[in-house]
Amino acid sequence: MKKLVEDVYKINSREAGKVIPKHESEGFIELGIEGIGIQTIKIISTNAQFGGYLRWFSCPHCNTMVGTLYLPYSQTAFLCRHCYDLGYRQQFNRFFRKT
Repeated sequence: MKKLVEDVYKINSREAGKVIPKHESEGFIELGIEGIGIQTIKIISTNAQFGGYLRWFSCPHCNTMVGTLYLPYSQTAFLCRHCYDLGYRQQFNRFFRKT
């Protein structure tokens, strides 16, 4: 069975992006992963509809712009859900409903 996003560590770009000054359109954050080391992740911005910026991660593996990065328990880097082939619990509930 697929691993689920609900069962792994995750970080949100909206929260992580707060460390970048408001006038900067992009920047980097460093995450210390216990027992593994430090991972540097790029944050990019798009213009928000009513001013300001929306912050996004650039996935370190595929460079896709995503809002959340995931770290399954047996892995060593935060990546997007597509790189880890993660699914959502709701996707599988329809196949395993009790009748």
